[in-house]
Amino acid sequence: PISGVIDKDEFSPPIFLDDTNMLKYLYGSIWYPSHARENGTDGTVSIHIKISKLGYLEVISVYKGVEPHLDVESIRALLLCKNWKPAILNGEAIDTYSIFDVKFKLQ
Repeated sequence: PISGVIDKDEFSPPIFLDDTNMLKYLYGSIWYPSHARENGTDGTVSIHIKISKLGYLEVISVYKGVEPHLDVESIRALLLCKNWKPAILNGEAIDTYSIFDVKFKLQ
């Protein structure tokens, strides 16, 4: 491969192990905070996460928040998604970092 470019055959991304559909699992765990609901607050909370080479999800920080109650609920729900197969690069498990969006929409 070209220097600095990862061949897709040498890299496999992290895989969520608790369920077949991580988003369904996550959104099934979210409770819409009553304070945010009463105030008509919705939006997308972006969370900076790390999936460690040991397969643990770690929340690093709120990258872009909406409102404190939604921000905290996003972190709480993400922390329930804790069992991962780590990313593999050239046969070795590696830490990976990402921004994960949690969307809140009032109906």
